[in-house]
Amino acid sequence: MNELILQHAVFILQHDGELNAENGLTAALIYQDARIEMIGQLSKDLQLAGLVINLNLPESDETPFRMVENTQPFTLPRSKPTYETAVLQWQADGGLFVRPGLWPAYLAHLARGIQAEIDAFNLLNNVPVDDRALFSDIPLNVGSGPDIARPGN
Repeated sequence: MNELILQHAVFILQHDGELNAENGLTAALIYQDARIEMIGQLSKDLQLAGLVINLNLPESDETPFRMVENTQPFTLPRSKPTYETAVLQWQADGGLFVRPGLWPAYLAHLARGIQAEIDAFNLLNNVPVDDRALFSDIPLNVGSGPDIARPGN
């Protein structure tokens, strides 16, 4: 289960994450939406060295004491009142913290959406476009005239 969560998170970070280099020393891939925040720390050779996933839960009367948004070390600023709770912290050297919930299903949902966009884009590959109107003013008779593809012409 944890391996599948990591696969989904890495896939999302690779395709929809933004590269962020804090102080020019620590590179990270960041994905953020209204529900979830993922920060993948990269090593010097740009391999995933650590991953933090936080949920952005809505502020309510039941917000646990001290669960207000923390800006250190792995959170991003928010405009809406939320409190963050860590659901996954992973280090390549072996550390792992996971809290159960519905968030792994949300990661899978995000990954399926990204894959659907990739698949839709790939369907257009090698499909001709009707661009006759764009080039109607120039002669397009292939095979007549000088062979411009041959060197020396």
